[in-house]
Amino acid sequence: MTNRPPVLAPLLPELPAWMDRGLCGQFDPELFHPEKGESPNPAKRICMQCEVRVTCGRYALADPGLDGVWGAMTTRERGQMRRRARERRERAS
Repeated sequence: MTNRPPVLAPLLPELPAWMDRGLCGQFDPELFHPEKGESPNPAKRICMQCEVRVTCGRYALADPGLDGVWGAMTTRERGQMRRRARERRERAS
């Protein structure tokens, strides 16, 4: 996840330190970005064993622009969680 080409490193923002501890960095990044019709389950299984899964999931929930599997959640699942949270806030107000 943090393996950036040296040429691009100065152009990219500094990544959070916890990302260096993510198990995903030990696997092909494509695994965490399944194509339509491919299962996200292999990536989710890796995430479920990762020590930074909760932090990663919170990070991804806070940034709707991220795609792929983060914190054992797909882009779609995170969108659903954001919608449910928004609906709960609207009902509470």
